[in-house]
Amino acid sequence: MELMDDELLPDEEREVYEVDKRTRLAHFFVDVVAIAVLSYLIMIITIQLEIFTRLFDHNFKIPLITTFTQFMYYMICESLTQKTLGKTLTGSRVTNLQNGKTSFKQILVRTAIRLIPLYPFFFLLNQRWHDQWSGTKVVE
Repeated sequence: MELMDDELLPDEEREVYEVDKRTRLAHFFVDVVAIAVLSYLIMIITIQLEIFTRLFDHNFKIPLITTFTQFMYYMICESLTQKTLGKTLTGSRVTNLQNGKTSFKQILVRTAIRLIPLYPFFFLLNQRWHDQWSGTKVVE
């Protein structure tokens, strides 16, 4: 019996292609919007519940919550499903260099690198440190 659907093949046997720069840019913009919405919702909840009110002033809360949200968004999405909302919309996923499932450590390194200030500008210049340093890639 011949397999007709790539979904039935193990990750290492599927024919995969690394995504191009435009697709990665689409991932970036969709994920930035998702992170912004989640951050806004978390800020509303923290204001309503008066969480952090005594610990931090208002100007410090916004970057703190946004950074926390970004970290958790990528860690949860990519470690559980190998995808973020942006990758899901384009049919992409994160893999290790052998096209298999990534390890928790790889996702942790990948996510931590994204928190480097000004990293988005280097990413736009095709410097994908989060892939290079974590031993991962994004494929279709």
